[in-house]
Amino acid sequence: CALPGTNKIVAVGDAGLIALSTDRGATWTFSYDAGMPFQGVQDFVDLGLNKVYAAGAGGALLYFDQTAGTHKYGMASPNNWGPTSLGDLDYVINPKEALPGMTDSSFNDVIYLSASCKYLCKSYDYGKTWYELSHTNALQDGYLSMYWFHPDTGFVVGHKLAGTSSRDEVIWKTVDGGAHLTEVVAGTLPGTTALQWNGLEFAPTNRNIGAVVGDDNYIFYTINGGANWSQATENIATATLDLEDLVFLNPSVALAVGDGGTLVRSADGGATWTVQAVPWGTANLF
Repeated sequence: CALPGTNKIVAVGDAGLIALSTDRGATWTFSYDAGMPFQGVQDFVDLGLNKVYAAGAGGALLYFDQTAGTHKYGMASPNNWGPTSLGDLDYVINPKEALPGMTDSSFNDVIYLSASCKYLCKSYDYGKTWYELSHTNALQDGYLSMYWFHPDTGFVVGHKLAGTSSRDEVIWKTVDGGAHLTEVVAGTLPGTTALQWNGLEFAPTNRNIGAVVGDDNYIFYTINGGANWSQATENIATATLDLEDLVFLNPSVALAVGDGGTLVRSADGGATWTVQAVPWGTANLF
């Protein structure tokens, strides 16, 4: 995780490994904490002011204060239950400003955490206290990626239980801060079931433009803020390759990565995607 406006990078790995760089990755300082309550961190969120949160399996949290040079551990498992794998971690700035003396949480910034088993929770106080919004016991349920326009309004993608043991890909929308999620698109991909959406993103300067990427090369895109989604075209040679994540550089240009070292690029807002030559071989990208 690179901290915007600085030369600092934070990286973590299995068994409590923490790596810190203050020179854009030229040199690294490593530390290890044998008391780390989980084997690895799976996502980061930048809180600004040199503060970073990371989260991993079981709802475990790792909080970095880069100014102080410290880190500490916590848990996002308010009901003593945590997911086996993390989906996404988002920090959502609240545009509303409270008047002096007001303490209503509706004015607070929000951190959202999503994961397997439809685990969704939120914090109004920078991770000190967490509130569970949902979780199930079915491994075929999962919230894998999120995008928030506002602390109350956002999209969540992943998969849901289909029948007794399979799953279908789903795009959900919420307008009440995750209390209720409504299916926008579900189970529409052709072919077999047991597919899922893995990554979701909107263009930073035009949030009418967005896309989701998932299993078997599938990409959907929207030009009206997620009200409608259409299947994109791509020229990936392997039909069963999974795409894992994407980023919009601007409303026209986007990049997505996936299995086998795949990198695809769109120059038309996500409608069409073209495989790019890469120097890193066939390692899976996330």
